[in-house]
This record gives sequence, structure tokens and C-alpha cells, in this order.
Amino acid sequence: MKKLSPESVLTAQKNVVSKNVASEYMLLHLESGDYFGLNASGHEFWTLVDGRRTLREISAAVSKRSGVSAETAQKEALGFFNILWKYKLIDVR
Repeated sequence: MKKLSPESVLTAQKNVVSKNVASEYMLLHLESGDYFGLNASGHEFWTLVDGRRTLREISAAVSKRSGVSAETAQKEALGFFNILWKYKLIDVR
């Protein structure tokens, strides 16, 4: 299995639907039926997953928008995207 790194390019799985439900952002894995609620940070990271950006680029954009350090944003992104990868919500290349 590949290891997630700052240079990994992230793509949302085709079988994942994202919706805003009652002021909460949700991800639904259509095959498993599992759903995941995202906090504000998770939502911000998720909206930048486009199949072109690396984890480093996503982290930098969040850092710039939110004012947190690039190091902190990247650390949070690695943790967040490792969870999404574990549950097969994203593809990594």
C-alpha cells in the first residue's frame, strides 16, 4: 500500500457523495452505506480535493485562508486524509 505524503495527489472516490445536511457537511459512501460528518476544517480540506492538487497544495491553501501555520495545516491534513483513505473515501496517487 502506498503511503500518504505531502506530494500525494488526492481524488474523491466516485462512490462518495457529499451533502450539506442541516448545517452539517456529510460524506456518504454509497457502497458501504457509511456516512461521515465533517467539521469546518474537514469541510475546507474536502472542498479542495479535485484530483489535481497535492496534499501540500491543499494544506497551503487552508493555511492561507485560515491563518494557521503551514506546518499545522499539513499535519491536520495528513491526519484527516489518512482517515478518509482508510475508509476508502479518497484515492491517492
